[in-house]
Amino acid sequence: MLKAIFQKFSDTSDPGKEKPLPWINDLNYFEERNYNFFWRKGANFYSPPQGNQPISLNLGGAKGLTIRSPAGEEYLVDRWCLTNIQTEIAFSIPKSFIKEILFQNHLKSFVFCHLAVFMAILLSVLYSEHLSLPIQEISLAAKKIKDGNLDVQIPSQIGHGEIQELAESLSIMEDCLKGRINLANRQLQIEKSKFETLVESTWEGIFLLSQGGEIILANNAGRQRFRI
Repeated sequence: MLKAIFQKFSDTSDPGKEKPLPWINDLNYFEERNYNFFWRKGANFYSPPQGNQPISLNLGGAKGLTIRSPAGEEYLVDRWCLTNIQTEIAFSIPKSFIKEILFQNHLKSFVFCHLAVFMAILLSVLYSEHLSLPIQEISLAAKKIKDGNLDVQIPSQIGHGEIQELAESLSIMEDCLKGRINLANRQLQIEKSKFETLVESTWEGIFLLSQGGEIILANNAGRQRFRI
């Protein structure tokens, strides 16, 4: 009965014309090659139970029986396409097919878990480098400022969020220090000019000595009197 069923398929374009498939001999052909058998109701597929328990397909209550090959090819045995056969078909699913499916599922789960762990480690390393590099640049700039270099260029677009705010604050602090130092130097230069003008305007000789006794400043009257 099964041999007759699988050898005869009707052409859906011409229900009266049968299209033989000579390479299909009997049910053992499908069992040895792990073909899938499905109920088909419209566009829905229903898988048979696992194991070697036989399953009875009543073609009178369903759209038909679909046979799917390992390569993905599908063959539909439709209710009105079958001729001279009974309305019930009994077959069993081989254990090798079930074991192969379970092995493939376990293998996919194993690969997916290890790939997920690897991707998580890779992303964490990249994210840590993404955070550490801006902090290292800010730390290096702070050390240069501490050593007196106020011409350090701190990129304003470095990092994101709090790191960017820290870089902007350090840049503002550097500009403020540079401005205060320049202001102090200008005021010191003004005071020095006033002092030198006052010293040079006197008729008395004025000398400014260091702790070692060296002359570091003398007005014109003092230099002329002592011929320095």
